[in-house]
Formats: sequence, structure tokens, C-alpha cells
Amino acid sequence: MTIRLAFGIALVAALGCAASSTGESSSSGKSPSTSITTPPPSLERLVEEGDIVWLDDPTLYVLNQTRGLSVVGLGNPSAPLLLGRVALSGTPLELYLHNGHILALTTGVWNSTAGVAASLVSVVDVRTPEKPVLRSTVYLEGQTTNTRMVGDILYTAADSGKVIQSVDVSNPAAARVVDRLPVPLGNYGSDVLATPTVFYIATEDWGGKEIGECAASTYGNEGCTTVIAVDISSPLGALRRGASYSMSGMLKDRWGLDFYDGVLRVLLARGGWWTTSGNLTASLRTFTARTANELEPLANLSLATERLEKVMAVRFDGPRAYIVTFRQTDPLFTIDLGNPANPKIGGYLQSPGWLDFIIPRGDRLLGVGRDRDAMSSAWRLQASLYDVSTLASPRLMARTMFGDSYSNLPDQSDNYAKVVRVVDALGIMLVPYNGSSAGYSSSNTNDGHIEVISFANDTLGSYGQIGSTEPIVRAVPLPPSHVAAVTESAVGVIQIVPSLAVAGAVDLNQAPVTTPVPPPDGGSRD
Repeated sequence: MTIRLAFGIALVAALGCAASSTGESSSSGKSPSTSITTPPPSLERLVEEGDIVWLDDPTLYVLNQTRGLSVVGLGNPSAPLLLGRVALSGTPLELYLHNGHILALTTGVWNSTAGVAASLVSVVDVRTPEKPVLRSTVYLEGQTTNTRMVGDILYTAADSGKVIQSVDVSNPAAARVVDRLPVPLGNYGSDVLATPTVFYIATEDWGGKEIGECAASTYGNEGCTTVIAVDISSPLGALRRGASYSMSGMLKDRWGLDFYDGVLRVLLARGGWWTTSGNLTASLRTFTARTANELEPLANLSLATERLEKVMAVRFDGPRAYIVTFRQTDPLFTIDLGNPANPKIGGYLQSPGWLDFIIPRGDRLLGVGRDRDAMSSAWRLQASLYDVSTLASPRLMARTMFGDSYSNLPDQSDNYAKVVRVVDALGIMLVPYNGSSAGYSSSNTNDGHIEVISFANDTLGSYGQIGSTEPIVRAVPLPPSHVAAVTESAVGVIQIVPSLAVAGAVDLNQAPVTTPVPPPDGGSRD
């Protein structure tokens, strides 16, 4: 049975897999959750990454295209409230919550003073969530594509402007650009990685000139990746260019760039993305990188494939790495990085389909990708569980399929850790995805879903599905037993245990409330 609510949120009945009802969510409720394999930095130089939503429980901040910043109160799951709204210019990129203020980044904003298109940082005071106030704005050069927050400094990279900038937000009423550093960013995008003292940017290009290890003869076929280290050790935001290194091949996405215990690790796809014959390979490179001035090669491990395959997913996890390639089956490589000067292939597993995203969990892996349905022959979305307790013998333990051939996750792979959420306390994984593409199905082309997958006791199964008449962009765990489904125009609150049930929803188009609605049942989620 499907239950429809106002504002497009619906619920598909659970299919019988139980979720745990004890404990707290794995999310702290204070910031987006991504897996970090580096040792935790000091509190003074915490590295943070933004998202289009930010939970400061019980308040959820939502950045979207048509409504700017929405402030949603979720303390009472049966009556979520739109507490406030601030109109913002431009296309949303991401936001941060910092010292009681939202830092909202938007692109495609016209800077009339400079006469150019730019990006914008808007600083909004949310210390009183019911009364958000815009305190200051800062224009940035170019179209910002990547950011990180370290201390009181926001670091931004703009591919179009080929520049890295630092913004001091220690005084919210007078946020300002502190420094700018031109960098030779390529024409095919960039990925970033930050430690408390170094901002790494990997830039990719298909030029035709000699750059480092990139020979002109192979440049056009394989592409060239240059990793640039920028010193951000100054707490005041000064930028200084450090070492750089260029090598053949391209990153699949940001997950191919990682830092652990003084070593930078890079996974590059080799042989060209559009080759129709021959072999594709992948190279795992390691570099000594104790400071921004140091990028000294340590090792180069080649993962040559017997048949034409390309890299689909990579994830580093401390002294290990996991790499998935694909042609018609999905080889999972396990890599031993215990000695970064001599990395080794630990094991290899062949299984159907492929993974697009890997979630390391100690001696288990969760993954999301695609597999061919034996009944329909359609390439549907799938979630997989692997046993990697023995690195030499990875084992597929369980797999469950959902969606259809044209279902897709609602963001690019760089943001999959913000899209796919694991709630350990409930033994579930939340996977938002959109509906069938226009022209390929008679179903609603704008529908959205969250597949709720149970992974308790080394099994996988569908616990149920949350549906919407418009795409769901994020699934936000609300401890201890709810989830917020975020669309462009609404936030729905779903109870997970003891069974799936719609608790409430709020229309983001309505006027913010000024008087809180008393909960009919005492109302707290706690």
C-alpha cells in the first residue's frame, strides 16, 4: 500500500526486514557525514566539507534553487516547521554551519562592480533560527566548484577562474577574501582534498605538451593529472603554492585522491576512457607528503586488466584500498597499503555488475552500483555487502536490487557520501534515487525514492521505500529513529522503527511560522 501526503511525500510499505530499534544514529546530527581515513586533526584546525543540507539537530538548513536558504525545525516529527527563509542569488553549491552562522555558496552570480559572472558567499546569522539575518556577502572570482572549511577560513577553488581563494569568516558581519592564488587548472575539472595544513587540488587536462611524466605522444589518449599542493597552515588564510607533480591518467572522481599518515595516494585510470580495443589499466601512486613542499614518489602499482575494463569506483580506508573495474563483470581489487613504498594487490573477486560507490566498514564493505536483473535483463540499481576480513579472499555476501534501468542517484559521484547514508544504530542504509527518465517509462518522470536497505546480521534486504512525486535530493538521519526526506519544495519526516510510517511534512513554499505548533503527543523524537 502506498500512502500519499501533501507536498509529494509518500511511503511504500515495508517488505519485512527488521531494523534494530536500539542505540543512536551513526551521525552526530551536527554536520554531513563522510568517511575520513586520516587521523583526526586538532579541534582548532578541523577540516569540514559543505553540502546542500546541514543538520544542527533539531534544526535543518536547506539550500535550494528557488527558495534560497530554508530553516526547518524538526524537533516534533509529526509537525515539522518552516522557521525562516532567506532569499539568495545564484545557483546553490553548498553551505556550512560555522559559529552560529550559515555560509551559503552560490554560483552564476553577476558581480556588477567587476562586470563579470562570479560566485558568492552569503553569511547568514542563524543563532536564532526563527529569525535568520543576512550579515555580509563576499564575491569570489570565477565559478566555484570545490570548497573546504578549515578553522575560520573557507578555501575555494574555481575551475573557470583558475584560482584558489581564502575567505575569512571570523567576523560574520565583515567576511572578506584574504588571499588568492592563481593555479594552472586544466579544462576537464578538478578534485580537491584538504588536511589541516595542505589543500591539494588535482587538475586534469587533455593537452598535447610535455608536462612532468605526461608524454606528448600519449597525452591525448590517457590525459594528464597534475596534483598541486597549497600551503594553508596559516590560521589567517595566507596561501602559498607548494610542490606539484604531473602523471599520465585521469582520476575517476574525488575518491581517487586520499591522504593517510603523511602519504598522498592517487588512483589513476590509464589507457583512455573511450578506447574500443586493447587493455585499460589503473595506476596506484603513492607520494611522501609530510608538508606542502613535498610530493616525492614512493611507488607505482599497476593494475592491468586482462580485458578492456575501466575504473568504476575506488575507496581508500587507512592501510587498505578497494578498486572496482568493469566490462561485463565487476572485479573488486583489494590493495594492501601497509607499506606505502611497496603496495600490493591483496586479492581479487569477480562478480556480476559493478559498483559506483564503496563504503568501507572495517572487515565489511557496503557498495551501491548496478547489476543486470535476471528476469527483465534491465540494469537496475543494486546494493552489495562484501566480506573483506581476509584481504586475499574478498567475498560477496549479499546483494539486493531496486529501481529500474533509468534510475540514478541524485548527484555526481563526488557527493555520494552525502547522498548514501548509513545508520549503524538501526542497521540500515538510505539510498535516494530518482525515477525513470523521460521518454523511457510511462511512470512519473519527476518521481523520487529512498530505498531503505537493512544490512543486519551480514544480510541485505529491502526494509521499505520512501517515495515522492518529485526528486528526493537528500536523506538525513534524525536520531534516534527518523529520517528527513528533502526535495526541492518539501521536507518529509519518516519514522523508521518500529515500522516505516510517515510522521509529517512541511511545505517549503509556505510562509515561515511565527508561533510554534504544540506537539499533540508530547512530540519530541528523543
